[in-house]
Amino acid sequence: MALNKKKKDVILSSNSQHITIAAKDLSIGYKNLRVASDINFNSHSGELIGIVGVNGIGKSTLLRTLGKIQTPLSGSILINNNALNILDNSALASEISIVLTEAIASKNLRVLELIALGRQPYTNWIGTLNKHDKSKISEVIQMLQLEDLVHKKCYELSDGQLQRVLIARALAQDTSIILLDEPTTHLDLYHKVQILKLLKSITEKTKKTILFTSHEIEMVIQLSDQMLVLKETDSSFGKPSQLIKQGAFDNLFPSDTVSFDADTGTFRISK
Repeated sequence: MALNKKKKDVILSSNSQHITIAAKDLSIGYKNLRVASDINFNSHSGELIGIVGVNGIGKSTLLRTLGKIQTPLSGSILINNNALNILDNSALASEISIVLTEAIASKNLRVLELIALGRQPYTNWIGTLNKHDKSKISEVIQMLQLEDLVHKKCYELSDGQLQRVLIARALAQDTSIILLDEPTTHLDLYHKVQILKLLKSITEKTKKTILFTSHEIEMVIQLSDQMLVLKETDSSFGKPSQLIKQGAFDNLFPSDTVSFDADTGTFRISK
C-alpha cells in the first residue's frame, strides 16, 4: 500500500503546473473609486487566459494592477510565489512583460530596434546587447515570422504587423508572464483570429503564461485555456466550458439587447 501511495504522489507531482499569478480577494480601482472587488484566480504556466467583461468594468485596470503600474485597493497578488508589492522594478521586469494600449514612444524605430528594447532589463548601463541577448531576439523574430519586417520603420507597419512586433518585444524580455491589453483592437476578423491563435501557440511552445483582455468574447471562449469574467462584485474564473455551465455569460449584457446561447457558445441579438 505504501508503495502504491508513493507512486501516486509522484504522478500527481509530475502533472502539477506551476502557479505563476495568484490573486486573492483582490479589489481594483482608484483612490476614490472601487471598480471591481472579490477577484480570485490562479494562473499556471503554459496557459492562455482571457479576461472579458463589459466596458468600464476594469479589465485594463486589472492588468495594470497585476503589472504593478497601479496599486490594488485591497487583497493580495503573488507572482511566482513572491508578493507583488515586495518586487522592485528590476525583479518585476524579469518576471512580467506588459503591452498596454498606449501608442509606442516612437514609430520612427525600426522593428529590430523595438524588439531589442525587450532586452533592456538584462543589458548593461549603455544597453549593449551580448550574444545571449541577440540570440533571444533572433529566436522571437523567427517564432513570429518577422524576418521580412526587421528593417522597416514601425510607422510603415499595418496594425496587425505592429501587434506582432509588440508581442515579439514582450517575448524578447523572456519573462514567465506576459500581460496584453486588447491585442486584437483595430484588427479585422481574420487578423483577430490570427493574433489569438499565435498567442495560443506561444503558450504551448514556451510554457509562458499569457493573460490578455478582449472584447471578442466568443473567440476567447474558443481559444483560451482559462477565462476571467470580470464583474463588479461577482467575477468568475475557470475553463470556458465550466463557465458556460455555470451561466457566467448569461447576464453579462442586458437580455433585451443580447442573449447568450450556451449550446453554441455565442451571443445572439434579441429582436
